[in-house]
Amino acid sequence: MTSQIVSVCMVFENDAAIAADVVHELHATLSARFENFEILAVDNGSTDDTVSRLMTATAPLDNIRILILAKQYDIEIASFAALENAIGDYVVLFEPRTDPCHVAPLLVAKCMEGHDLVSGKAEDRCDDTGWRPLFSALFRNLGRLSGVHNLQDVWSSCFCFNRTTLNAIIQIKDKVRSLRFISAEIGHTRAMVPYRRAPRSDARSRFWTKLSSGVGVIFASSDRPLRIMNIATLLLSLGNFLYIFYVGIFYLFKTDTPQGWTSTSMVLASTFAILSLALCVLGEYQLLIYKEARKGPLYHIAREVDRSHMFEKISARNVV
Repeated sequence: MTSQIVSVCMVFENDAAIAADVVHELHATLSARFENFEILAVDNGSTDDTVSRLMTATAPLDNIRILILAKQYDIEIASFAALENAIGDYVVLFEPRTDPCHVAPLLVAKCMEGHDLVSGKAEDRCDDTGWRPLFSALFRNLGRLSGVHNLQDVWSSCFCFNRTTLNAIIQIKDKVRSLRFISAEIGHTRAMVPYRRAPRSDARSRFWTKLSSGVGVIFASSDRPLRIMNIATLLLSLGNFLYIFYVGIFYLFKTDTPQGWTSTSMVLASTFAILSLALCVLGEYQLLIYKEARKGPLYHIAREVDRSHMFEKISARNVV
């Protein structure tokens, strides 16, 4: 057993059915592998009895903290809240709905070998059924088109950071960007641990959340979509000018066409199409600017339940 502190962070959001089982299983797994550890459970504005289930489940256990956010935030912000409040020398970000508990010690062991960041790579996809593989392939292709070439490698649900890497991540001010890509672009050494997922609840329940997050990742990680739209707008504008020239020639040499109707209809239609697409892309970037420019804290913690105790036989204090 190592004397260093290991923190395992989880975000719960209306997960009353699995919260107690996950906490007990994870606590037993960590107790068998580590001398000093903590489990940090973050409730992301659950509207069911997730908090009460967590309170009951953690009452007889040590080394567990519960953070209850004041309202429901994006999953990236809730995860950031967990990482920012973790005290461990090695910090694991864990997905309670799909990740098996035994993967946490594997990530920590790999990180202790000298890697700054270790991510889990799922060898299976529990939600790849029906039409979802089509959306996954479309998402990866859009990512490559947008310049996010390492999309598949960094898109994981579990990570392990050492303290140096975690300090670098939580100091980054660009909070609207995906946590996964922030961690990938820091420049520290990376490693991957393959594992198989163990879904505890309906993995499809977060599909729309994943879809929204994926679209946000593409816009937040690259400015290429805006450039592509700018180029398309320029090309369509040139096409409009060529069409106007064509209409003028057609008007000079043809006499059986209703005057003005064709040119007016096509120019107006193409112009409004360009404006709509351009405003759509600009709106996405304006949303990112709005989130980054907002004043005030990134999140609010309504209350904290702390059942930790002084660690024994620890060789050094975790002073950061």
